[in-house]
Amino acid sequence: MFRKLAVALALALSTASLTSVALADPGPAPAAARAAKRAKHEKKFPIEAAAFKKHVDARIEKVKARVEKHIADKKVPEDKASAIRAKLAEGIAKVNAEVGKATADGSVTKDEAKQVHLAMREMRPHKKHAKKSDA
Repeated sequence: MFRKLAVALALALSTASLTSVALADPGPAPAAARAAKRAKHEKKFPIEAAAFKKHVDARIEKVKARVEKHIADKKVPEDKASAIRAKLAEGIAKVNAEVGKATADGSVTKDEAKQVHLAMREMRPHKKHAKKSDA
């Protein structure tokens, strides 16, 4: 008798706790949470030209440092290293030309920033990146 009562009580308590969990507010849906996080970190356009130029220059310095580190780590021969540096300088010139066009009016729109982004992608040595930028 006591055992049946204990089982019934345990079953009632576990069902009550499950019901309260099921009825609790689950919070924002995962998609809504991702959208809120994305909106928080999304760049606001138009961007001031000076801030955009500063951001692009910082990215270019990171690329230069990464290339130099790779050249040093892989002990690339000087003739190949100079060719790599020349190709990098050519790519940087293209990016700076796009930045010049984008910042000419004092602000940068989203479409202008996309053009700069495509020019930066062309600097990457992987063919898959270059093909995407042509499209």
